[in-house]
Amino acid sequence: MSTGKIIIAGIVGGIAMFLWGAISHMATPLGEAGFKSMPDAAEAILLPQMKVAITTPGMYFIPGMNDRSDAGMKTWEEKIKKGPHGILIFDPGPGSAMSPRQLITEWGSNTLASIILAVILARINGSRGKRMLLGAALGFFAWMSIDVSYWNWYEFPSSYAMAQMVDQTVGGLAAAAGIVLVLGKAPNVAKA
Repeated sequence: MSTGKIIIAGIVGGIAMFLWGAISHMATPLGEAGFKSMPDAAEAILLPQMKVAITTPGMYFIPGMNDRSDAGMKTWEEKIKKGPHGILIFDPGPGSAMSPRQLITEWGSNTLASIILAVILARINGSRGKRMLLGAALGFFAWMSIDVSYWNWYEFPSSYAMAQMVDQTVGGLAAAAGIVLVLGKAPNVAKA
């Protein structure tokens, strides 16, 4: 199979994955699963203080782990046990919601991932359905290796983790559907 056809299949798969992402985040509850908005009263009190206290964008542990010595880690563990604890992703500066740069980055990452998937699917014997199921399985694999860790170690909400399972699995299926549409019938790959 030609490299050009595989790249075109990957681009189509990237478009399919990107469109699924748009649907899942804008037309279903999957995109908001696990998220809560800060109450207005708390936001009015906390945000001005946070803007002054946290001057660098980043992901922050609460309580912080600033002292990595044995004694510092023991103190940190005690603070966690007493609570509260969590993770804060914070940028004290202005931001944007769905800027062109963010949308292009999302489409680009979906397309690069789909080109990798197209390379794999171009070399797999089997029906279109079998290759589409492999795409879904690889989406599920990505969820297991990333989002389950976030749920386990960083206590991301269970509803967020489950929504991501659906989103990643269906995203892999959508990408694979676009790819096999372009690739057509599976090649006759010699078994090693």
